[in-house]
Amino acid sequence: MKEISHFPIGLPLSRIRRRLKVPASADFSRYEHLIDRFFTLVEPRCRFDDLAISLEPGKILFANGYEMVSESLRTHLQDCSRVSLIGVTIGPHIEEEMESYQKQNKILEPLILDAVGSECVEEASIYISNLIGDQIRKHRQVPTKRFSPGYGDLSLEVQKYFFQRLKLDEIGLELNTSLLMVPQKSITAFIGWKGA
Repeated sequence: MKEISHFPIGLPLSRIRRRLKVPASADFSRYEHLIDRFFTLVEPRCRFDDLAISLEPGKILFANGYEMVSESLRTHLQDCSRVSLIGVTIGPHIEEEMESYQKQNKILEPLILDAVGSECVEEASIYISNLIGDQIRKHRQVPTKRFSPGYGDLSLEVQKYFFQRLKLDEIGLELNTSLLMVPQKSITAFIGWKGA
């Protein structure tokens, strides 16, 4: 298992603008100072690991004995012999700041914070996916796209496996009773190693 903390990600300004639905013709400068300030609250952390898998109809068997039932994930991992598991977060500060502004009945700041958080956790996931993809290619394999719990028929129950395998509590993540992650600006996903 590997852990990376405070790795560098770029500010995905164009995606934040699209998420906020600010027209291209509109003056965006009045938002940018808030976006820049909120970006300083982002603290990316990640844990990831990989292990061998075998595929059976409708399910995936992991080398450590764990069995996962999902036709969607099994199809996604077709021709894969290994899988990487990733858990990525940007930390709690964005959401703490959102809560603070909401208590003050502010509207603009929470909207911008939500957009910054959503796009920055995606940016962090792209960074880690590219890092893992490079590792997979060194083994003459081809990485699949990410596939997360909640996609297709892959149950959120699978989050428990990510937390057990990657010990995500050690990088500040929790799983609530609805099997949603806290902080919410976090992503878990599988990346398959497909035979070239």
